[in-house]
Amino acid sequence: MHTTVPLQQPEVSIGADTGKGFSQRFLFGQPESYSAAVYLVRLVSSQDLLDQLRRTAVEQQELCRRRVSEKLRSDPENEISTTGLQVSLICPLAKMRMCVPCRARGCAHLQCFDASFYLQMNEKKPRWTCPVCHRYAPFDELRIDSLLCEGLESCDEDVEEIEYLSDSSWRAVRHDKSDKNLFNIKHSKISCIHFSFLMIERKGLI
Repeated sequence: MHTTVPLQQPEVSIGADTGKGFSQRFLFGQPESYSAAVYLVRLVSSQDLLDQLRRTAVEQQELCRRRVSEKLRSDPENEISTTGLQVSLICPLAKMRMCVPCRARGCAHLQCFDASFYLQMNEKKPRWTCPVCHRYAPFDELRIDSLLCEGLESCDEDVEEIEYLSDSSWRAVRHDKSDKNLFNIKHSKISCIHFSFLMIERKGLI
């Protein structure tokens, strides 16, 4: 594309006769060079990106176990908690059990989030921010944790947490709810007895 400067450079005024006193002038300057490019692109869905992650971005279990060992050695709380490190199987974004656990390559934490939900969320409103550490987590930095995938596939559906042990193995964590339920039952009975006692007292029966 070539530009030339005309021999006469007229002043062009737009809107001067509208009564608002607005005047706009176009002045011709030095010629400039321009370039144009045409790109052929294809819209990629979140499912396409998820399939690509599963093909090319799955971390081997050896690397995942090494990360767990390093985390256990460097964790300052390890002196108090000698059993290991607990990781939730619930996605911090979807608040549901993960199907494809992943994290960004630059993240230092063991906790993962669900890749499918993360990609769907960024498809609608792209932010690409890790929900755990809030670091920038673009698509090309995402990695699927194969060790946590094993835990998700092996654990029962009611298990919401696993614990990594000192030998880089893991075990399911089950929280016993019987004590809590028993407390709620006892508390309910005490409340009913107390309420009944107050009603009798108000009626003057005692």
